[in-house]
Amino acid sequence: MNHFDTVEQAAAALEDPRTTADDLSTIAAEYPVLWPAIARHPNAYPDLLVWLGEVGDDQVRQAIRDRENPQKSTMSRKGIIAIVVCGVCAILGILAVIVFVYMGHQPQENSDQPTYAAETTSSASSQACTVQLEFRRVYNIAQVTTYAEGQALELPTVPDSTDDRPSTPTTNLPTDQQGRLDLLTDQLAWTPSDTDNRDFTGYQCGDSMPQVWDQPYFACTRDDVAATNGSFKYLLGPRLVEGELITTASAEIPQNQTNWVVNVSFNPLGTALFSQATQTLAGSPSPTDQFAILLDGKVMSAPSVNEEIPDGAAQISGSFDEQTAETLANTLNQCLG
Repeated sequence: MNHFDTVEQAAAALEDPRTTADDLSTIAAEYPVLWPAIARHPNAYPDLLVWLGEVGDDQVRQAIRDRENPQKSTMSRKGIIAIVVCGVCAILGILAVIVFVYMGHQPQENSDQPTYAAETTSSASSQACTVQLEFRRVYNIAQVTTYAEGQALELPTVPDSTDDRPSTPTTNLPTDQQGRLDLLTDQLAWTPSDTDNRDFTGYQCGDSMPQVWDQPYFACTRDDVAATNGSFKYLLGPRLVEGELITTASAEIPQNQTNWVVNVSFNPLGTALFSQATQTLAGSPSPTDQFAILLDGKVMSAPSVNEEIPDGAAQISGSFDEQTAETLANTLNQCLG
């Protein structure tokens, strides 16, 4: 691993495609001004890119988007249909980051609202769509400080070792309702081990963590939520309810309100699981009375549950207008219905 005494030396190294991942990590820790160039380097490893996206500014995140879609970047530089591309990105960005879910209760001022999350799935009758909704119980929360000039930085480790956590489920998912309810009882009784607590203490946002439904999971707040409410990391238990159990979605403005929302409903299995889970969480000591609701592995919110929610209904709310709310509802129906 090299040491770079000046920013000029580091910048020169970033122009060399042979610069190693270790050197990129060193440069990232010493010269935040070079983060956009690091994000463009071919040897930037995945965890480093995730970390840069979380602590960097808009210029850094744009560099990451450009490497993920080089064709779009090239078209933009050439000025070809740039306005159309940016318009589509803006619409998709709105749908991706403003989703906040209300779990059957009136929100308190400045309080987080539950949200549902999404992952890409395939359908024989429609295009691939993003609708993985995941609920996990919270067992520990720690605030994460974001980068400020002059601050010491802790970067994700260069990937050179094997993660000893399971990368596939170790439990068979029952196909009948009673089997799922029995499994849910066991999942709600789960508690972190000493190893889980130790690993969580050392976990940094951007570190690699297998997201396996029957295993604990460490996750951090999404950037868009952190910008308003601060950044936190969470020690989460096994998944309790999956979004595939949602059956319908519709957009509306609720009575006596002014903002558009998307209403979602669970199927009978989802309703039963959601009811049992919220019944157990209600009245539990903090933070185990909270659900973390994940979007692409990141926490959108972690609301406390005050009482059982038996009807299998929830609301997704945020900065929607009629068009964006209708679009999201239609997407959910196409993917889940």
